[in-house]
Amino acid sequence: DLDQMRDLQVLQVMQRMSRTAISNTVVASKDVIFLAGAEAKAAYFTQSGSLTYFHDDGQQTVDCNSWIAEVCIWTPWVYMGDLVAEDVSRLAILDVDEFCETLGASWMTQNAARRYAEDFLENMRKQTTWTVNFDEDDSVEAENAAEPLGFWTRLFGRRLAPRLRTVVPKEPEELS
Repeated sequence: DLDQMRDLQVLQVMQRMSRTAISNTVVASKDVIFLAGAEAKAAYFTQSGSLTYFHDDGQQTVDCNSWIAEVCIWTPWVYMGDLVAEDVSRLAILDVDEFCETLGASWMTQNAARRYAEDFLENMRKQTTWTVNFDEDDSVEAENAAEPLGFWTRLFGRRLAPRLRTVVPKEPEELS
C-alpha cells in the first residue's frame, strides 16, 4: 500500500516519522526496558544484542531483528511481561503517540494504517492466544503468511512477514 504511494504527502509523512516517532537507544546489560503491567507506549525493534522476556509461562530470549509489542500501536495495551537486556543491546523505539499523530497528517497514510489496524485486530480476535514479540527467525515469506501482511512490510518494503509468537491470554473470551 504505502510503498506504492510515493507521492509527496506520503514521503513527507514518512520523513517526519523518521524524525519524530522513531528513535534509537543503547541499553546496558541488565537494563530493564519495560515491566509487566505498565501501559505500552512504545514498540521496540532489536538491532543488536540479546534481551530476555520474562512472562507468566517462563522466559524467552529475544535476539536481534525482533519486533516487541507491536500490538500497542493498534490497540491500547499493557506489557504482559518484563523485558531485560542480557548484554549491551541496540533498540529502535517506535513512540506510539508520535506514530499515530504523524500518520494522521495525511489521509493516505491514515487510511492505510486504519486498514492494517482493522486486519491486525480482526486477526487477534481469531487467536486463542496473543502476541508480544515478533521474531525474524520465525519468519515466513509474506505470500504464505496466515496473518495480514505486516504494516512494516507495507511501509518499508521488507519482504518477510513474521509469524505470531504467543504468550497470553489464558482465556479466548478476553478478546471480546
